[in-house]
Order: sequence, then C-alpha cells, then structure tokens
Amino acid sequence: MAKLEELEASQEAEKIRDTSHLMRIRDDILKLSKETQRIIQRWDSAQAARLTGLRIKFEMLQRERTLCAYQIAVLKSLHFPEMRRRWYQIIQADQLSNEWIYDRQATTFISWLESDEPDDGLYYIAGRVCSLKSCSNSSLTNAQIRQGAESPH
Repeated sequence: MAKLEELEASQEAEKIRDTSHLMRIRDDILKLSKETQRIIQRWDSAQAARLTGLRIKFEMLQRERTLCAYQIAVLKSLHFPEMRRRWYQIIQADQLSNEWIYDRQATTFISWLESDEPDDGLYYIAGRVCSLKSCSNSSLTNAQIRQGAESPH
C-alpha cells in the first residue's frame, strides 16, 4: 500500500490526473484483503468447531475411563486368593440337575441373560449352605462359555 501511495503522490506532483488505474489496483487490493479476512474467520470458526468436537470426544473418553476404573475396582474387590482353587474343587453336576434355572416360569434367568438393560449386571442365586449353588454356577458358566465358542461372532 505504501508503494501505491508513493505512485499517487508522484502522479499528483507531476500533475497527472488519470489515477483511475491506480484506484482500481487499490480497490482490488482492499477487496482481496477483506476476502482474506473472511476466509481466515471461516477457517477459525471451522477450527473452533473441530476443537469443540474433540473436547466432547475427550470428555466422553474420560467418562468411559472413569467407568472402567470403577468396574476394575469392583472386580478386584471381589477377588480372593483361593478363588481358582475353589473353582477347580467344584464337582461336575449332572446336566439335568440344572435344568430348573432355564424354566421361565420358575426363574428370571433367561430374561436376565437376554436383557440389554445396563442395570442388569449381576444375577444372584441364593440358597442354603451346601445346596449346590457353586455347582450350578460352574455348570451355567461352562455352558455359556461353550455357547459363546460355538457362536459365529
């Protein structure tokens, strides 16, 4: 712009009155300058939107990490040193002795298995001492593992 102003000043000093060409150049420069500012503002807006999107995703990731940490803490709190030894001591139950749990009129076990509700995380089986709860649990777990291994997904 300074050079343009110098040219205008020199033309005026020499009494040249035809400044239309210089005015067009100046107008073109101003127009390009304004367009550049608009482009930068749009780019800044797009960057702000991208940063907002990244912040939201980061917050979701942080909540998921917190949830996973909580779940791991719960699982660790349920662990006891002799857990695996106890699992291997459980006798193999006769397959028919656990059929009662699959009866929809007698239990809610099948509904619980099929549920997608987030609050349906645990299924509690209660009973008297030595009523074969561990045996039933072992049998059910092994059946679910076998079913998962046979499943195509």
